[in-house]
Formats: sequence, structure tokens, C-alpha cells
Amino acid sequence: MRNHKMRMCAILLGSMLAMGNVTACGVINTSASNSTETSTEADTTTETSDTTTVDSTSSDFEYTSEDIDASYDEASATGITFSGTTISVDGSGASVTDSTVTISEAGTYVLSGELSDGQVIVSADKEDTVHLVLNGVKLNCSTSSAIYCEQSEKVIIILADGTENTVSDATTYVYANDTDTEPEAAIFSTDDLFLTGTGSLTIAANYNNGIQSKDNLLIASGTYNITAVNNAIHGKESLTILDGTFTVDAGHNALHSKGNLTVDGGTYTLSAVKKGLHADELVTVNDGTINVLESDEGIEGLSITINGGDINIEASDDGLNAANQDDTTTTDTTATSDQTGAAADMPSDGQMMTPPTDTTTSTEAQTTTDSDTTAQASTDSTTVASQTELSADTQPGGGQPGGGQPGGGQGGEQPGGGMDEVDEDCIITITGGTLYINANGDGIDSNGYVYMSGGEVYVNGPTNDGNGSLDYNGDFVISGGTLVAIGSSGMAQTITDTSTQAGLEVIYTTSQKAGTVVGLLDSSGKEVLSYTSIKDYSSIVISTSALTDGETYTLTSDGTTLGQITISGISTVVDETGAAATTGTGGPGGGSGGPGGGERPNQTTDGTTTDGTATDSTTTTTTN
Repeated sequence: MRNHKMRMCAILLGSMLAMGNVTACGVINTSASNSTETSTEADTTTETSDTTTVDSTSSDFEYTSEDIDASYDEASATGITFSGTTISVDGSGASVTDSTVTISEAGTYVLSGELSDGQVIVSADKEDTVHLVLNGVKLNCSTSSAIYCEQSEKVIIILADGTENTVSDATTYVYANDTDTEPEAAIFSTDDLFLTGTGSLTIAANYNNGIQSKDNLLIASGTYNITAVNNAIHGKESLTILDGTFTVDAGHNALHSKGNLTVDGGTYTLSAVKKGLHADELVTVNDGTINVLESDEGIEGLSITINGGDINIEASDDGLNAANQDDTTTTDTTATSDQTGAAADMPSDGQMMTPPTDTTTSTEAQTTTDSDTTAQASTDSTTVASQTELSADTQPGGGQPGGGQPGGGQGGEQPGGGMDEVDEDCIITITGGTLYINANGDGIDSNGYVYMSGGEVYVNGPTNDGNGSLDYNGDFVISGGTLVAIGSSGMAQTITDTSTQAGLEVIYTTSQKAGTVVGLLDSSGKEVLSYTSIKDYSSIVISTSALTDGETYTLTSDGTTLGQITISGISTVVDETGAAATTGTGGPGGGSGGPGGGERPNQTTDGTTTDGTATDSTTTTTTN
């Protein structure tokens, strides 16, 4: 793992310079008497010319305007037409053998028709750029990838305007010899791969990944419907998405990068058995509408930066997770490796490989900085934690705060990190956007630090006391924006006193019911916060610019006054009557959370089904 500290310092410096709030819809009403709305969305490029765009937000990948240009000259292009298993070529640069067409020269190739069982192979010189125009094509291969970009400098796939295109691969791949492991995706490239255009592409990845590049992968535009056994979209060096519409159902991760993952825009509807967005290094979201309808963890990376966008996350474990994760065993070598990463035994003929079983695709070697340093097999049915967890069954709705004292948790650890080692590379930075999280594990989980300078963050956290709405090992520093985090109290944490914006944590002496409206009024009776929890809860963290040191606020529940709370310093922790309280210990960052008791993505608090799009769909936010 390369050293990220210099890059992280640069990102944090830029983040601290950005301030602002975003207005969106939610169960929440907030008002800030002295706030002025300003845009905090970071520029996605820092160098722009007619030919070159440098994405310096989160990766070193450079691309030209020609790489994402969807125009082409059909008159000078080579036409490739499919009919059943028959392939005809009109032009130069491509040859046909049986039901396989091989492209061996730079140029533009327009693909149309239906290939019921065959393959498109790009095998050109290493300096060649190949344009593949999908012009209403249906490609299926029963033995391998449908499109295999074996060698070139780069391949640019253009989805022709107004066209619908379909690609599907085999459930079992046949390789030339028993040492081959590539290709391993419906569309597979060993070199840089670009997708652009305004058409649509439907992919059925029956073997492993949907779209995969062993180098850089960039998607500029288009409409994508992808179902994948493993990862839907997979970039090795980097994955960058500029725009587009994505509907994904993935057996492992929806969006995955072994390097950096950058989202500059687009609309996403993602369902994943494991992660909605995952990068081994840095995840950056600059803009876009992202709905993670189903996931184990919503967004995961060594570090995560949210500069903008509207993000809704449903997670059975953590919503955001900054941790040093090794996801190698379920990607790149998925089809030919056992779950330790060692080469698996090959079939006797050494040629036919089947996709990984559910056990393989849902298991990952996880390196954490927890005190027990557990390498844990993360399956849906098993939870390993470094502390004794109190289940939702024994303490419904978050349970009674530990030790008979509000928020006493499981020991006298300080709010800033509990017993866990701080990973200096793990940083969550939020400068803008609107983020809604419904998590059964930790809402926001960092093995290192959390820095928030803008945007709006609303967390519906766990009901079990083995997790917390906020979980960090270093500091949670807030200098701007709106933060509301509600959940259980046993492992609850609040903002640290190194913040410059005041925060309030309320540790309730008894569990509160889902559907309760939490209200906070200033001394003049003006509403500072109105928040309706979708789960039972026993703690809430609030930080907005409307909170002022020394001022007294009224806490209400469904309109009934519970107590008077005076803000004292940066971080105030009280019970619902206003009496001083003690916050929880904080849990092990980056680990798997215990079973949560929260609502599923398509349920309201009474269990009725909604449209399943986003938990904030019935909520409203107001800032003044």
C-alpha cells in the first residue's frame, strides 16, 4: 500500500477551505439563524484545455477530450455486422474466424446486428487506439467474454445515440490452457477503457464482473443496466465516472476500484451484496444522485471525500467506512483463486472455469486496526467484534444506557477513539452535498479521522449497542454544515472538542420509539431542529451553525418539553433533562457491525412497503 499521507494533507487543506450548506428533502427541519448558503462543490478538474482534462481531485489519471468524444465518421469506419453466428466485415482492420471477429488495427469499428454466440476481440499494437461503436448490437458468448480487449493503447466504446445494446457472457469460461485467468468479465480490457455516448447498454455478467479494466476505466456518459455475479463495474488502477445513468444489481460490489474511485456526476440506483462503492484507496464523490438501495456497506475506501451530490445509503452494516481493506480475494483473481488468494485447484482438463460460489463472492479478507487485529471472514451470517456486544434482542431499541448512568457505555474510554488504534491514512472528509444514511451497523465509521466543513449529513444509526451512529478512532472535527446522527447509546460518540462548530449529544435515560419527533428550540422559541427517527433510539448528536456557546435550548419530544439544555463549549453531552451525561466508548472502526434492528430500505416505521427509493423521500429540510 502506497503512502497516502501527503495526498491526504492536500485534500484536508482544500476541504477546510470549503464551507456551506445544501438544502434537500428529508424527515428533518433545520434552521440556522446566521447561515449564508454558498456552494461547496469542488471543481472536478484543475487543468482544462481543448484536448486535455486532468482529474486531479482524487487520481493521477489523465485523459483527453478525444477519449470521451462520442462523435465518429461512419463513412470512413469499418462496419461489422452480426447475424446469428455469422459475421461480415465491410472495411479493413478486422478479420473473422468462425464466430469470432478480431480487430488488429487502430480505427473506428461500427458494430450492429445480433451475435447469438461469438466474440469480439481487440488485439492491436500497444500504441493503437481502437473505437468500438455499439450501434444497436446484441452480443452473447457461451464460452468467454463477449468483448475482450486483449491489447491496445486504449479502447473507446461509443454507445451510438438512440440505440439499445446488450452484452452477455458465459457462466463457465473456457480457457486455452490451465494457466489462463483472463478475460474474466462480460466486457474486459487489459488496457485503458473508456465508455461514452448517449445510447444504452445492458449487461448480464454471468461469470464474474460486468465491465472491467486492468488499467484505468472511465465512463463519460450513457445509460447502463448491469447485473453481475461479482462486481458490476471494476477498474484496477482507477475508476472514474463523469456522468450517466446506472442501474446495478451486483453479487459483490456495485462500483469497485483497486485504486481510486471518482464520481463527478450521474444518477445511480445500486443494489449490492457487499459494497455500493468501494475503492482500495480513495473514494471521491463530487456530484451526482446516488441511491444505494441495498448493501452491506454503502461507501468504503481507505479514505472517503464527499464534496457534493445527493446520496442515500441503506446498509446492513456501515454507511460510510474508511478502513484499510484488502478486497483482492474477491476481485481480479476471483475465478481462479481460493479465498486466501492462493491459486485454486484447477479442473482436470485445465480449461473450464466456473464462477465463484456465493461463499467466495461474499467473503473478504479484512485487515483492520481493531485491538484484536482480527482477520475476519465477513459473511452475512457471522459478526466478529472486538468488544462484548449487547444484541438488539436483549436490549430493544438500543437498550438501556450502560452502568445505570446515561451513555455510560462499556467503560470510561474517551470519546475520541476508545481502545482502537488510529490509522492515519483513514480519513472521511465532507465538504458539501446531502447525505442520508440508514445503517444497522455504524453510520459513519473511520479507523482514523472525520472532517466536516459543509453539507448536510443525517444518520439513522443502529438500534444495537454494539455499534454507533458515529464511530471514529481519531477525531471528528466539524467546522460547518449540518450533522444529525441518531441511534443507540452504548457505543455512541460525538464531535471532538477540536471542532470549531458547537455540537450537542443527548443520551436518553430510556429508549425512545421510532416515529418520535425530536425538536430543539432556541430561547425565542424558534425551531432549530425537527427530526423524526425511523428507528428506536437512545442518543442523538446535533451540530449546526445555529448552536451557540452559552445559549439555552429547549428539547422536545412530539412537542412535549423534556428539558432545558445550555450549550457549554464545543461539545456538550447531556441527558434529555439537561443534566450532564457521559458518552459511550466508541466501537472498533472498520469492522463488521452486529445485527441491526432498523427498518429495511422499502419499509416505513410500521413495516409497510414504500417505493424503495430513499429513506429521505418523505422528509423535508429547511435552512434560513
